[in-house]
Amino acid sequence: MAIVVEQERSRNSGGLMSLLIWIVILSILGVAVYYIFFRNPASVELVLPKNTSALSKIHFNDQLITRASALQEIPLSTAPAPQGRENPFLGF
Repeated sequence: MAIVVEQERSRNSGGLMSLLIWIVILSILGVAVYYIFFRNPASVELVLPKNTSALSKIHFNDQLITRASALQEIPLSTAPAPQGRENPFLGF
């Protein structure tokens, strides 16, 4: 037969402390919900030039990029890299 030894808890022991802990937890959650869902974020001003017609007249020449000597010097490897051992469950 098991013997259980416990002290009797009075009804007021820790009641005020647990109430304060619950108030702190709920207030932290309330502030977090407010800042995540209800507060309007600070607007970020987008800086654009006043005259954008010059931007639309830019012509992109991809031949200059693909035929560049620096790009031609990059080695292209088509062989796949080794991915590991044939049987990873074998010991070393």
